Amino acid sequence: GGGSGSGEGFMLPPPPPLPNIDPTNSLSIVKFLCKDFWTAVFGRQIDKLQTNHRGVFVLKDYDFSLLKRIPTTAGPKGDVVLSDEARIQAIRILAFPCGLIRGALSSFGFKNSVVSCDFLNDGKNVESTSFNIRIQN
Repeated sequence: GGGSGSGEGFMLPPPPPLPNIDPTNSLSIVKFLCKDFWTAVFGRQIDKLQTNHRGVFVLKDYDFSLLKRIPTTAGPKGDVVLSDEARIQAIRILAFPCGLIRGALSSFGFKNSVVSCDFLNDGKNVESTSFNIRIQN
């Protein structure tokens, strides 16, 4: 199982051994995902990496290209509004990169990791999204 993108993420080969990646260190792996992995898949690095220091990493992409075609309308204050149908479409699209992350973590041996995603609904940019990762063995 694992959902959309998980098999593809798992099938991507793990990186060759590099001095800056410790496959037993979750922060090292997440940094790899933010830089090398994201660049290989989406052509650019993650914009921001945060942690809550309780095992959850938050990757923020302020210009996630797969969401650029989601239809939006202007709200009463000039903000970006998604219809229910567009929101469902975006959630389906975001299942793919979540699966890619899960699959990549699985290839490092973290088979029970939890990955979720959400809009960073700032009212201006539908392409802003965050990926929340809890790495578990």
